[in-house]
Amino acid sequence: MSREVYGGTYRLLTQIFSKLGIAADFVDFTSAENIRNHIRPETKMLFVETPTNPSLECIDLNHVRKVSEETGIPFVADMTFSPPCTTRAFDWGAETVVYSLSKYFAGHNDVIGGAIVTKSKQLDEKLRFLQRAIGAILSPDECYRVIQGMKTLELRWKKSSDNALVLARYLSKNEKVKRVLYPGLVTHPTHAIAKRQMKNGFGAVVSFELHCQDRKKIKRFVDEIQKNDLVLYGESLASPETILAYPPLMSHGSVPKDVREKLGITDGFFRLSLGFEDSEDIIGEFERALEIL
Repeated sequence: MSREVYGGTYRLLTQIFSKLGIAADFVDFTSAENIRNHIRPETKMLFVETPTNPSLECIDLNHVRKVSEETGIPFVADMTFSPPCTTRAFDWGAETVVYSLSKYFAGHNDVIGGAIVTKSKQLDEKLRFLQRAIGAILSPDECYRVIQGMKTLELRWKKSSDNALVLARYLSKNEKVKRVLYPGLVTHPTHAIAKRQMKNGFGAVVSFELHCQDRKKIKRFVDEIQKNDLVLYGESLASPETILAYPPLMSHGSVPKDVREKLGITDGFFRLSLGFEDSEDIIGEFERALEIL
């Protein structure tokens, strides 16, 4: 596994799959050599998430492809933050791709669903059997809403990416903000990889860390930014509304604090998903809310 994955994925692996005899190593995927050095005789899968949630680290898929081709170990990619209108993971060597349909695909906060897309006929047959046996399917109405959302995916991606870049640049200049993580910024550690692997923008999500680590003050900041209902507080992303999330209590609340902090997810860490509003209006909300810190 890449060292940073969605908190729910971490919880599934460490608290559920581990009891079934399935183990996972969380590894630095920044070089093919490092990936190769962590492979064991029993390794069955190379699993990556790119960009990662919530630090938006972009994994160089060429490294993973190289190791997968050398070893014959399947390469699986969670591309929730990088849908097909920006990155086609199959073109980068993935055998199987995982998506949260709730996010960019549906795009309106009205569907909970996921998709597994695979080139492996054997895996496809196993998954279809599990669908029949377990019933892991969406309702016809949910499928319809996902299909409707996909018709505007590329347009929504471009608009939210444009807004995200504006907000990322604004936040990076604000003295109350310690650091900003957005693949579209040249200062992002993996900007060069993002530029090579993504097209039509870098997505709706901007993560940032405040200098302030006091949760009482941070709560006042969150309360203030919601006053005009332009910025919502919640866990979702890639929707028409701008949504502010707090990973330490939300997406990564089940990750032990020491693990979170090693990943840079401190008590001052936020994830922002830009919607379709005028970016200047959102900047105004941040100007006011950040003043209280």
